This record gives sequence, structure tokens and C-alpha cells, in this order.
Amino acid sequence: MIRRARDEHESHNFSGRSGSGRVVATCLGNGTVTEIAIRGGALRSIYPETVAAEIKDAIGNARSRASEAASQAFKKVAPDLAGGQ
Repeated sequence: MIRRARDEHESHNFSGRSGSGRVVATCLGNGTVTEIAIRGGALRSIYPETVAAEIKDAIGNARSRASEAASQAFKKVAPDLAGGQ
């Protein structure tokens, strides 16, 4: 049951935005990044080097959402192991 839940979770996509919203990252439930979308014009801004930090931020937010979803899924299939009721 836990393995099936993990496999299902790993196939889901999770998205996260950078603080400015100029970058959106998508990852699988296991954290593998599958897509990075950069809003048009972001690389032509006054400080294009800030895009790298925004990419990192967006990936971190996507992975955080995946991790939270994994935690919630684990609590559903194994509440005693997860410390839940």
C-alpha cells in the first residue's frame, strides 16, 4: 500500500513560482524538475542575472509543495507510522 502511494505521488506534477512570478518550475513528486518557464522579457531586464536566483526559488517552491503532498499522502496510508491519527 505504501509503495503504491509513493509510486502514484512520484508521477504527479507540482509547480512553484519565484517570488516575482517571472519563473515557474514544475517537478515530479520525487523532486525531478521537468520544466522551467521564464516569463518573456525577464532576460532582457536591467538585471538578467537575477533570473538564476528566481529559478532556484521556483524549484524550491515546487519541491516544497511536492514534499508537503508526500507527507499528507503518507499520513493517509500509514497514520501510525506518520504520527497521525
